[in-house]
Amino acid sequence: MSATSVAAQVEWLKAYKAREQAGSEFYFIIESLDRKRLGTVRLYDIRGNSFCWGSWIVIDDAPRSTAIESALLIYQIGFDTLGFSKSHFDVRKDNTRVVDFHLRMGAENTDEDALNYYFEYSKEAFDTASRRYARYLAS
Repeated sequence: MSATSVAAQVEWLKAYKAREQAGSEFYFIIESLDRKRLGTVRLYDIRGNSFCWGSWIVIDDAPRSTAIESALLIYQIGFDTLGFSKSHFDVRKDNTRVVDFHLRMGAENTDEDALNYYFEYSKEAFDTASRRYARYLAS
């Protein structure tokens, strides 16, 4: 790795830490209860009372429940910890498994273009989903 690319990464990390400190962007490491790293997820693009989340990466051999648990946790942080009333996000149309996942969770498709579906997800939809999937949330 060149010194230039290392320097650029250091500058990116400093800028990210400033965004985190300002409350405009947060990265999380998804871990199992025994602290095995299973993936990442990011909360960002804050617009008034709405947040976006993405950069959602889960390792191939993660337990099947990792996706639902990490989605519920990011919503719990956005709605319950940070106090937002809705979430906005987009999903590539060809990513049908993720599109179906969000629809099952209660997200509403609000728009689309050639590549993406655009969704909104309300605090009320999360409250309903969190009752249905309570076994995946820590008490």
